[in-house]
Amino acid sequence: MPDLVQPSYDAEYWTEVAFVTDGNCGSACSLFTQTLQLTGAATAFTFGGLKDQAMDVASFGGGDVLEYDDTSPLLNIASHLGYWATFGESDWSERHTNTWVNKPIPFPNSARARYTWDMDTPTSQLGPQSLPRQFYIIPPHKQLNMWARNLDERAAIHEEIFPDLGDCPVYHKA
Repeated sequence: MPDLVQPSYDAEYWTEVAFVTDGNCGSACSLFTQTLQLTGAATAFTFGGLKDQAMDVASFGGGDVLEYDDTSPLLNIASHLGYWATFGESDWSERHTNTWVNKPIPFPNSARARYTWDMDTPTSQLGPQSLPRQFYIIPPHKQLNMWARNLDERAAIHEEIFPDLGDCPVYHKA
């Protein structure tokens, strides 16, 4: 890291970090905030949601979103190759020879399905046996019973946080 930063960089400059979310944070934002929060590097504040009930700081974990229609033909080919490679004698093949389970097929109508393949699993914070992110509710340090419909109401939420965290000069009125 010394090659990347200026000599005047002070790694101890940011000592009080917080983030404020209405729970719509997702994907890379979810990974970023959960890492900050679960490592103790930041304080999490949320607003909105149900009154007096802590909510998750994010709405969904990260990952690649794939279309079933694009992958089902490939899965079908892979299924047949696996069947042929084992001459139909694998345990899986024997259990599912006469079922639809082993044969991905397209939908019979215009319905579509999407799914996430690469799961955001917080193993570095929750251990090697942790589940994917969507199985956890990671509550904030403080839930505010406030809702923001516009920027003025958002500023009121930030002003509510200042006593817990300190002062932010940006919000002083000139």
